[in-house]
Amino acid sequence: VATLCIYILHDTHKYKMEKFPWILAVVLLQFLGLCFYWHARKQHLKTCCPVCSAEIPDSNETCTRCGVELETVRPKKFSVGRVIVTVIAVFQAIALILHFLIML
Repeated sequence: VATLCIYILHDTHKYKMEKFPWILAVVLLQFLGLCFYWHARKQHLKTCCPVCSAEIPDSNETCTRCGVELETVRPKKFSVGRVIVTVIAVFQAIALILHFLIML
């Protein structure tokens, strides 16, 4: 959990996103919180430049403020590491649901 929090802290700073809610999500949900963060980051990157955080219309391929090509600075769409973490998150979500059902 500490490693995930350090990753979130570094990554939210890099992409100029709010830190506290995502660290809290990772502490409470662990890998599932990380998957939620990645989804939110992807949505954030569709509307904001990852370099200068300027608002960007969907049709632009370059930032209107800093001029950076967006395809070169946005994260890759497919990553084996993300697939592995997503599979772990699904198993963890199932385990959490089963745990709460057993507690009832």
